[in-house]
Amino acid sequence: MSVVHIITATLRSDSDQQELEHAWDAASTLADSQEVTACHVGRSPNHLVTAVWLSNQGSLETFAASEPHMKFVMERLAHIIEGMWSVSISVEREPPHSTPEALWAFAIPEIDGVFEWQIERQIDAVNNLPGESWAGRTIEEREQYRAGGVILLSGSEVDDFCTNRETIEIDTLILNSTFTRT
Repeated sequence: MSVVHIITATLRSDSDQQELEHAWDAASTLADSQEVTACHVGRSPNHLVTAVWLSNQGSLETFAASEPHMKFVMERLAHIIEGMWSVSISVEREPPHSTPEALWAFAIPEIDGVFEWQIERQIDAVNNLPGESWAGRTIEEREQYRAGGVILLSGSEVDDFCTNRETIEIDTLILNSTFTRT
């Protein structure tokens, strides 16, 4: 069972292009961490998203303390963002081996009165969207998020995904989601 760690940052509108490129470069170096088995980075005008696959739950703490992760978050990201959320999920699938054109990250926040079957239904709906999906329950910060995931999309899947995603988000629990180009 592997772990996907997702970081989604909302970029400040006054960040200059060079700062954004440095953040992108630092995000890309997350793949250099020994614990990382795959890494994808996406950016939209307002967001920078990283999805990092780790071999197991035990490697999450080591990755979080690694030099590439600390440099990315503290030196390159912190001063150019308005806010961020992150989620770590347990998944049954192997890490990706393809290079996507776009990615979509999401997290389902902890909300009183939401039942586990509703969370499962949402994960199933996400797994049925176009693209390759890695979705599951959180393994940490359960008081903030109950589930999350990422979908990697090829160029031919983007339009179909955007149409279907809007249908799912209208009537669901997903409150934090971001679509970016890689």
